[in-house]
Amino acid sequence: MRHALGMGVSLARLQQGALTVRVRRGGEVMQLLNRRGHHPLKHLFQEARIPPWLRQRLPLVFQGETLVFVPGIGVAEGCAAKAGEPGVTWEWSSLNARGGLPEK
Repeated sequence: MRHALGMGVSLARLQQGALTVRVRRGGEVMQLLNRRGHHPLKHLFQEARIPPWLRQRLPLVFQGETLVFVPGIGVAEGCAAKAGEPGVTWEWSSLNARGGLPEK
C-alpha cells in the first residue's frame, strides 16, 4: 500500500469503513471512474484483456458490499481520490506456478 496525492482510493473514503479483500465469486459489478453505469466485472476483465486463469486469482477490494478497487481495472466511481486529495494505491504481483515470484 502506498500513499499518493490525487491518485488511487480516497483516504477519506477508506476511513468510512473496513476493507475486505476477497477473490471473485461471480456476479460482481463495478462503476468505473468517468464511465457511465455499472458493468459486470466479467466484461471489464474481457475489455482489459486479463486472461481467464488470472481473473479468479486477482484480489478484489471491497468496503462493505461496494467493490472499490480491482487490479488491472481501476478504482470505482465515488471512491477515487480527487486532484490534491490524499489517496492510497496498491501494487500486486503475481506468483508463478511454483508459488514463487514471477520469473524474469
